[in-house]
Amino acid sequence: MITQYKNALKQGISSMLPLKKEELDTIVEQFKFQEIAKHGHLLTGGQISKRFYFIIDGLVRVYYLQDDKEVTTFLATNNCFVTSPVSFIRQVRSDDYIQCLEDTVVASVSYDKMQELYEQIPVWNAVTRQFMEQNLLCLSERFLKQHNVKARDKYLKFISTNPARIVQRTPIQHIASFLGITPESLSRIRRELAAEA
Repeated sequence: MITQYKNALKQGISSMLPLKKEELDTIVEQFKFQEIAKHGHLLTGGQISKRFYFIIDGLVRVYYLQDDKEVTTFLATNNCFVTSPVSFIRQVRSDDYIQCLEDTVVASVSYDKMQELYEQIPVWNAVTRQFMEQNLLCLSERFLKQHNVKARDKYLKFISTNPARIVQRTPIQHIASFLGITPESLSRIRRELAAEA
């Protein structure tokens, strides 16, 4: 099974970065593999994010608590990296929680090993940069959606820009939270779209 996981990780990294075989092997050897049960957490609020995760198979969400309410900020599935960016980069306590929405297999590398890889393989920096850019775009789009876009348009954009696995398998309350609308509004929008199809 580990060989299968390593191959999936190699394919995922290779799709983002042009690497020599030796560089790719060096990177992959720094990762550890875990199977996390549905509803399990990779990180909880108050912890320091010490690992950078790659999703081999599964579905993950990042959220924080606001007035005891969960606010989803990021959804990810196979071949995506995930962490709490501020906590991981600064090595400070996280406000984020990272939860598996289904049984999930991840590969992860520690903060210290990441620093070593930056020194050994400078192009590896591009992975972190790409991840940070993705998060920044996601957050800025989310901010704009909260203020300027109708609920129906938010959902249509969501289904057109996310993998089917995220759209079809993420519980409705988490999608609604991510879009900044109520689950009831999202249910109504889904019914309307189904009736129009």
